[in-house]
Amino acid sequence: MLISGNNKLNQLKSRLETVYNFLLSEIQARAIFEKIIYPIKRHWEGVCEEAEFIKVDKKLLWGGQFLNVLSTE
Repeated sequence: MLISGNNKLNQLKSRLETVYNFLLSEIQARAIFEKIIYPIKRHWEGVCEEAEFIKVDKKLLWGGQFLNVLSTE
């Protein structure tokens, strides 16, 4: 998703650089990220078991589709 300039990276770090576009402070943005990230982390194993994901699919989805580079540093 293109939010600012030509940066198409879907990483939390990239999003922190554009919080001003949404009239948010970095602290507010981090709080929103946590509200999104925590439930995904908490339920990830159970959802993967229920979906009967193999280890490779589980790893691919975790790092690429849902939480692409968790670091917000």
